[in-house]
Amino acid sequence: NVLNPLWNSAMFFFMYAQTNNWDEKNKVVSENVLDKWVLVRLNQVIKDISDNIISYNIPPAVKSLEEFVDDLSRWYVRRSRDRISTGDNEALSTLYQVLIEFSKASAPLIPFMSENIYKFLQGDVDGELDSVHLADFPSFDEKLTEESEEILKKMKKARDIVSQVLSIRVEKALPVRQVLNSIAILKENNIPEEYKKLILDETNIKNIE
Repeated sequence: NVLNPLWNSAMFFFMYAQTNNWDEKNKVVSENVLDKWVLVRLNQVIKDISDNIISYNIPPAVKSLEEFVDDLSRWYVRRSRDRISTGDNEALSTLYQVLIEFSKASAPLIPFMSENIYKFLQGDVDGELDSVHLADFPSFDEKLTEESEEILKKMKKARDIVSQVLSIRVEKALPVRQVLNSIAILKENNIPEEYKKLILDETNIKNIE
């Protein structure tokens, strides 16, 4: 439930990076809301792992790792798969950064998987270290910015709505493959347009009222 989804996320990146001849030298900073969100989550998990390992408190560090892999594979990669497969530079740059930095942060907990991912992504890049275990632990921000906290809050709201809609689909025997015209949500949810698109794509519905 953890190592396989993580490995599959790395291989998904590797396959389409090769297919689209993507090069690390072409990395860019993305303005896409999903890319911003996963980088905020990355900062959170790096901080959690660091704080807990320093305190010799391993179970919470492992739990944070598991939760991040779930977010990465079952939300970020799922919702970004079209962008990644078509060679979108922002998506590939973001996923590369996440996988490299996460492999460094998770190395004390999942040493062999981290090493494999790190070596797959680094390849024969000149000047890179031979092993993830020779790399410095990644840096992180101690406190989230107001923008980052807002991104986390809005994405959680969007995902909660997705979960509710999917549960209603199950209750009413309406499979996700069946497109529906619209859903209605409470106005006070105040979902921005970029988050609405994620909701509609994930639930296979055309409009939000």
